[in-house]
Parts: sequence; structure tokens; C-alpha cells
Amino acid sequence: MSSQNEMNQDSLDYTLKYNTPMDLVAAERNLKEAKQILNQMGIVFLLGSGSCLGAVRDGAFIEWDDDIDLVSVVGYNNSTDDSADIVAEAFRKNGYFVGGLDGNHSKTRMTVKDNVRLSVEFLRITDDHLYVYPGIRFPSNMFIKPKEIDFMGE
Repeated sequence: MSSQNEMNQDSLDYTLKYNTPMDLVAAERNLKEAKQILNQMGIVFLLGSGSCLGAVRDGAFIEWDDDIDLVSVVGYNNSTDDSADIVAEAFRKNGYFVGGLDGNHSKTRMTVKDNVRLSVEFLRITDDHLYVYPGIRFPSNMFIKPKEIDFMGE
């Protein structure tokens, strides 16, 4: 592993361990870049967890949030089981360090750039439900027809 990869892995590990608030300027820049990457690939995504809450409730990131959460549903909106690895490579080409977790119900690609963690979770439908980190069960129909919102001027 190169020293740059070690530094990026250390940065990712640090954000996961200490959950420090993210730099909101860098977070906005990274989210807009992620949107551009995913749009170019034709993959529709949803804001998840605190990112969704902040966008809907405040029209902004929650100032103490520690990461950006994105979700895509496998089998819908151009998202396939292979999308996680294809998206990971696109993020790498744009200067992100990418780590991953593959589980029974999802593939998650955690990225870090400018010390801001951004995850894209590719959720698989199981018995008409999705299991969203940390394993919360939701009816899949809540996720397959995303509503477009205005967030950060886009």
C-alpha cells in the first residue's frame, strides 16, 4: 500500500471511529461532485440518513453531521449489482479513496476526499423490503420512486 493510500485509509478510519463533524464547504463540493459522477453513469440516488434529514428539514447539511449518505436501489433507476464497483472506480478516478463493505442486503462504498466521508449504499430488495444500515427494515416501495428536491442550489 502506498503512503497516499495509507493516509486515506487512516482518514477513513478516523472519521468512522471519532465521527467528527465534516467540513461543510468540502461536503457540499463533494456531494455536488458525487451527483455529477452518478448522473453521468445514469444512476439515480437518494439522500439517506442525516443527509436526507438535513436536506428536508433544514435545506442544508446538519452542522454536526459526520458524513454524506447516498442510497441507490439495485434493480431500479439504472442501479445493478455491479454498480457498486463501477461507481467505486469512477470515484477513484476523481481523487476519492474508496473502501467497501459487502453484506447480504447491500454493497456499500465508503469514500473519503478532503477528510469528508461519503458513502453510497446499493441496497438489494429482499421480500419486498430493504435493510438500511444498521439493519432497519423498510418497505421497498418507499425507495424505488425517489422524489427530486432542490438542495444546495441543485
